Amino acid sequence: MARPRVRDKILVAAKQLFLQGGATAMTTKAVAAAAGVTEASVFNNFGDKAGLVRLLIEEELPQFAAFQQTLENPLALPPVPWMEQVLVAARGYFMVILPLVALPLLTQQKATKSGSELYSGYRPLLAKLRQRQCADEIAASVDCEAVAQLVMGAAMHGAITELTLGSNALGVDADCWASRLANSLPLADIRRS
Repeated sequence: MARPRVRDKILVAAKQLFLQGGATAMTTKAVAAAAGVTEASVFNNFGDKAGLVRLLIEEELPQFAAFQQTLENPLALPPVPWMEQVLVAARGYFMVILPLVALPLLTQQKATKSGSELYSGYRPLLAKLRQRQCADEIAASVDCEAVAQLVMGAAMHGAITELTLGSNALGVDADCWASRLANSLPLADIRRS
């Protein structure tokens, strides 16, 4: 039987550590020890811990592969059913990855707060959207719950992207990103006086 390549041994060890304790448990020293290689081998194969985590996600998590597969052929479906599939696949991916990379934070909040208080920004935003809808500033056809979910989800994703990949990762500055997103929402139905 052929001896596994060092890179593969590192990925297997990293995956085990990642699934057991999230990204915080997956130090380069711990990965090297679990793989039976030197820490230099981890750096030589992946650059740094962030590179190792990125490749681990891309190569080892089936939810990421399912998300990518959903994106592959958007022309096979009309836009709305395709986007529904993209949302389901993306949610599945985040359901796996977020607890792994933010495990201590999420478990601490689950233990101390009820589900309705966990993400406190969603409910006040939803209340304000409904208030503006009642004041006839937003059309009755706008689904305020969906808009609030989109805004909070996009903000979370934008923050995670900027924190992990840097301020230029979104391709535009934060103000431009916010403007583009706001103009893309179904709030285009806003009635302006």
